[in-house]
Parts: sequence; C-alpha cells; structure tokens
Amino acid sequence: MKATGRWSLVSFLRFIVQFAWAVTLVTLFAQTLWLGVTLFFSELIHWPAPVFLTPQDVNLIFEELLEEQGIAVYTTAVISANYMLFEKGGLSVLLATALQIGLTAYIFYALTVLKRPLNSLALDKVFEPENAAQLRVVALLALFAAPLKFFYQWFSSRQFNRIVETEIVEVALPPFDFTLLLAGMVLYTFAEIMKRAATLYEEQKLTV
Repeated sequence: MKATGRWSLVSFLRFIVQFAWAVTLVTLFAQTLWLGVTLFFSELIHWPAPVFLTPQDVNLIFEELLEEQGIAVYTTAVISANYMLFEKGGLSVLLATALQIGLTAYIFYALTVLKRPLNSLALDKVFEPENAAQLRVVALLALFAAPLKFFYQWFSSRQFNRIVETEIVEVALPPFDFTLLLAGMVLYTFAEIMKRAATLYEEQKLTV
C-alpha cells in the first residue's frame, strides 16, 4: 500500500480522523444541549465525572473470598470509575461540566486542524509548507492535552473526595497520560521533517 495519494495509508488515516471528528462533533453538541436542558428545566445539575480509587478494598475482597482456596489475587493499578453528582445550583458541578465540554471542544479543534494536512497528503500535495505548520499546531495541542486532561481528572477526583469524606474508599491521583506527550513529540518531529522537505523541494524547483 502506498503512503500518500488516493487509496493509501494516509487516506485510511484521514477516514479514521474524519470519523473521530464526526463523533466528537455529535458529542460536543449533545453535551452542550444537555447542559442547556439541565440549566433551564431542572434545579439539579448532574454530570458523569471520573474518579480514581486505590485498589486496597478490592484486594481485601479477593483475599476474603479466595483465602480458603490458597489463592492470592491483588492489583496495584488505580481503579477508574465514574460517579454522578446531583447538586441544586452546584457551582462546582457546573464548573466540572464546563471543563468537560471544554476538553471535548479542544479535541474537536485538534481533529479539525489535523484533517487539513491529511487531506493534502491524500491528494499527493506532500511538499506544501502549510502541512508542516498545521502538524506543528496539532503537536502542540497534543502536548498541552496531557496536563489539561490530568487537571480535569484531578479536579473531578477532588470533588468526589470533598463530598464523600469516608475511609471506606481512598481517592488516588489520576494517572498521567504520557501517550499524548509521546504523540505530540512524534508529530512535532514529523512536522519539522516535513518543513525541511518542503524547503528543499522549493529550493530544488528554483535551481531547476
């Protein structure tokens, strides 16, 4: 399979990005509509939010269930869960909702920018200077997405810990998404390579 042009690897990637872009657009519209309906037709603000729990209680449950069979099962990974919080006129819930919608809009914008260089590559317009510039923007968005995602999940976990206030479960710090950092660095490197290639291509055309 060829790398660029029609019916190529880039065309397949463009289809995946286009599908993700459409799903994100529908999600963003649904989130905004749900927030508007909640604010205008209900006194309660509620929204699913993530929380990360330590696995100590799960390990104790497995230990009690399986100790007679001589089996020890334990996990050290953080348990990811979602909780639904209902508050009447809750400013914190409203802020968490706004943060989640903002993250969805952030992803939508990144996918919108990413579609442009993929469209150019699918049309065999490889040495366009705009491709490198747009990929650089996507790379920076991916790099900033990791701390933004961590902040949102940390804020949500703090809200859960503030309201629950119990020793039965212990809230853990959310895991940091190093995949986004790696993707951002790879995209930035690829953008610099494309920029150098476009410059050399322009110089070669002037020489000829």
